[in-house]
Amino acid sequence: MTTILIRKILARRYSIRIVSLMLVALLLSVEGLYGQTSDRPVIVETVDRGSYFYIPPSALADSVHGVSHPTMIDNKTGRKTRPIEFNWNSDCTDGYYILSITPAQVYFSSAHDNPNPNFLFWVIDIDSTQFDQISRGLRKNPPKGFKNVSKYYSGSKTVFNDIQFRATFQLPNEWTDSTKEQFDQNCKAQIKSQLDRYLSILNSYISDSARKISLPVVIMQRKYFGYSASELPRMRPVKFVYPRIIEQ
Repeated sequence: MTTILIRKILARRYSIRIVSLMLVALLLSVEGLYGQTSDRPVIVETVDRGSYFYIPPSALADSVHGVSHPTMIDNKTGRKTRPIEFNWNSDCTDGYYILSITPAQVYFSSAHDNPNPNFLFWVIDIDSTQFDQISRGLRKNPPKGFKNVSKYYSGSKTVFNDIQFRATFQLPNEWTDSTKEQFDQNCKAQIKSQLDRYLSILNSYISDSARKISLPVVIMQRKYFGYSASELPRMRPVKFVYPRIIEQ
């Protein structure tokens, strides 16, 4: 009697184990079918071109979650291909807005000295002639109203901080739908004004009017930017509270 009871218990345990294994296999197969396409963030890595990183066209797709852009602060580069940056500090992003120029591209992004996420907003291509004229022009005739802080970047890039910039509005004392909307509009106007000013500086060094740089007509969806490829998948869309990040 005891032997029969033990056999029944073992048989029941074996059946439960088989069912459990089947459920695990089913869950794994479902994850294989759907997890890679809908749940896993799409990350695009920039291309190392020695003195700068190139953002590939695939990074501009709406499906892309983030663009990995490693820092090059310790890599001294030659003046002919050294990237250039213009930046200003803004309450609109609680950090910095940056217009970057490389031998192949001009792109607009944000950066922070705090935990707020960095974003890439748009990218346009340029050619080596445009970059060379801009680079030479800045060395011979640097723009007024900027402080050259390149010495802090170990020869990896030329950086101009906008010390002339002054915000024409302040953070609201109280956040309401009305003050939020006004703040958003003020920030969009600030960004447009600053980028127009920066591009005017760059274009003043380009001799051929047909090759002057313009703002992109279509703005892509912003991407998380500047983190390592291993960190980017952990970044998730943030539910912003006031002040919001509004550049999109």
